[in-house]
Amino acid sequence: MFKAVVEQERIKKLLAGSIANHEVSHAYLFVGKKGIGKTMMALEFAKALLCRGDEKPCGTCIPCEKIEHGNHPDVLITQPGKGESAIKIDQVRKLIATLPVKPFESELRVSIIKGGDKMTPEAQNALLKSLEEPEPHNVFIITAENLEKMLNTIRSRCQVLGFEPVSDAGIREILKQKGCAPGEAVDQAIYSCEGSPGKALEFLENTELESLKIEALNVFYAILKGDTFKAFAFSEKIGKDKNASAEVLNFLLVWFHSMALFLEGAEDEGNPYYSWQVKYASVLTPRQNSRIAEILFEFMNTLQYNVNLRLQWESALLKI
Repeated sequence: MFKAVVEQERIKKLLAGSIANHEVSHAYLFVGKKGIGKTMMALEFAKALLCRGDEKPCGTCIPCEKIEHGNHPDVLITQPGKGESAIKIDQVRKLIATLPVKPFESELRVSIIKGGDKMTPEAQNALLKSLEEPEPHNVFIITAENLEKMLNTIRSRCQVLGFEPVSDAGIREILKQKGCAPGEAVDQAIYSCEGSPGKALEFLENTELESLKIEALNVFYAILKGDTFKAFAFSEKIGKDKNASAEVLNFLLVWFHSMALFLEGAEDEGNPYYSWQVKYASVLTPRQNSRIAEILFEFMNTLQYNVNLRLQWESALLKI
């Protein structure tokens, strides 16, 4: 069951068992980093719940095809509106209003909330009663990256399932299925994505972001050699985009972790950034590497606030 989902065997087994044993919960909370497969699992689970085939989800019956194409009347998806960063209370109220109505075509209605951790506190509180006193014929699937942003009362009324990072081999298989030809770009995408197939695909589709990461490596290398001039131009450039800043910071944290291992003697010539590791090793000590990682962690923590990104980049780079 759930062959479309790569890995996550523990979760697939649990969900398949709940269907087979007629023990489907009224609410699930899928937790894991961005792009790791939470939404795909939610849709595949919805297919399995509404499927009319013998092997669920069959993928070919009318309900499965409707869900695949996003037009099944009994599968409702709630997510932040276009250009919005939060799910607001009016969206949740609209969803709640549908729950007492009998499903149109199936025995169940599946409500998928993408980015449950992006619900405002008011929206989460509005949803709470529907989880405490669930209407019959309704199943909730909520996805979230940050469990700490979900109210404890919401968490306690859902079956929480944590998604694990996908292995390099698993991500490579997904990229192959998506038509991505093997090569250096795929190797770099796998290295940079931290076990997230979605981030790997985003990496391959966003050449500008990859250029920023390489530019960051150049800037850090220049700083380690005593040239701070490039820090200001780079801060001005990347400080205009919060998402790009977060992606580059994530990449750098992974990078300096790999450098810590490299400086301890763990060489990996298959690493797509191996030549950069050799280059950095000539100007970087283990102590410096550790301190840089600390500075980057401190910087990462400030991104949750409304800060001047350019000044934050300048501050971090000048500390280094």
